[in-house]
Amino acid sequence: MLTFEQKQHLMELLPEFLLMSDTADAAALKGIGAVEAKTAEEVLAAYEIIGNRRGIFYAVPADAELGDLLGKCRFIASSMEELAAVNEASAQQGVTTMVGLRLVADGFEGDGITTAQLQGMVHDIKQLKNISVCGSIVVGNLEGLHGKELGKFVRSSYQTAKMMTVILPCSMPYICLEGLLEAAAWNQEVHPETMEDFLTAANIVGMQNVTAFYADYYIQ
Repeated sequence: MLTFEQKQHLMELLPEFLLMSDTADAAALKGIGAVEAKTAEEVLAAYEIIGNRRGIFYAVPADAELGDLLGKCRFIASSMEELAAVNEASAQQGVTTMVGLRLVADGFEGDGITTAQLQGMVHDIKQLKNISVCGSIVVGNLEGLHGKELGKFVRSSYQTAKMMTVILPCSMPYICLEGLLEAAAWNQEVHPETMEDFLTAANIVGMQNVTAFYADYYIQ
């Protein structure tokens, strides 16, 4: 696991991106403002620190009550069942909740929703009247990738997020590339000769975001 200092160093090399922490304690959140919480308790703790839901992301749990968390985080769903759970909790309170999707980057493997699967979910998503699906965390198997190949993941993730806006359609207020910091650190340590190739590719995509989505563009 990378230290906070290591993450800060990598973020200096990737100025077009924002850091999403995977730890919800005050030290980790100071100066970051974004976290993917692992538990309901972490959501509430992060909310106390940040003061709004914009920078708090939470994967929809299979067996937890969601009512107390509405308005305090951005939910991330990986299935229709998880989307339906947020919709039901929102309907009970008479509110509409924004929910992002965990997507698998096209051309990669990972735990999430592929664009092909998303196309088959459109009808069912539209039946859920108390959620608004927008935003994405994009995943892929990055083991052993470096240089241009790691940069390819960044490009594919961005294109996959764009496809989501067309398929549903929806807005894209944020994108997060999961696992990219660890992969970048490995690239720098083991293959320093290809690090510049990766950084160039990643920052080009980051600059494209500024002129297209202008989404909050996180890496984790």
